[in-house]
This record gives sequence, C-alpha cells and structure tokens, in this order.
Amino acid sequence: MKKYGVTNPTKLVSQKIRAYQTKREHGLLSKSNQEQELYETILKDYPDAIQSDWHILNGYELDIVIPSKKVAIEFNGIYWHSIRYKKEQDCHLSKTLQCDELGYKLIYVWEDEWHNDKEKTYNELKQIIDN
Repeated sequence: MKKYGVTNPTKLVSQKIRAYQTKREHGLLSKSNQEQELYETILKDYPDAIQSDWHILNGYELDIVIPSKKVAIEFNGIYWHSIRYKKEQDCHLSKTLQCDELGYKLIYVWEDEWHNDKEKTYNELKQIIDN
C-alpha cells in the first residue's frame, strides 16, 4: 500500500483497478496474442466469459472468468511467469486458495501448452470446466 501512497485497502484496490483500466484504454497494456486467442476460443462456448476480472479477488487480476461455471483461468506466459522475471513466489498458490474460498475453480493454462497443441489443450480445459 505504501507504493501507492494509501492506507485504506479498499482505496488501494480501486486505485489499482483504475490504473489498469487507464493503461488498457491508452494502449499501454495488452494481452498476448495467445491469451487473446484462448479468450476468444472460450467465448464461443461460454458467452458469459469475462476477460481481466479484478473484482473477484479484490484487486488481483484473473485473466478469464466464466461466472456461470464458477471457473477462473490464468494464462501463464513463459516469460512473465519465469524465475527470471521473479513473479511473486506464492502468487499462484495465493490466487488458488482465494478462489477456492470463494467457490471458484482456478485453472492454469501455460503458454507453451497452448502454443504446441491448441486443440488438445482446449479440449482438456473444456472437460475440466464442464465437470
């Protein structure tokens, strides 16, 4: 919170969301082509899918959410989720536990899996979503 200059956690969340939305609107932040492709594929079967939800986890992004199925999907790019980039150590565990507490199933899709065999990866993902 110190980084954002606020002491109220609720205000921090709203500031993070507003900053993210501003960056998106001005083209300073975008999804990878592959993540966008996954979202568009999911949207065909689950029209209520939402991209970049910041509300469910109170200020932490979920890449794709399917509210009707109570499923969230994280698309993990190889670069951004590598040891070199040093993403928060417990980020994945924290998001998984928070989703569990809220009754959401969190599924991780890795960029290389999607890139190497989209059809197989999507069929496996769909099977998890529907069960």
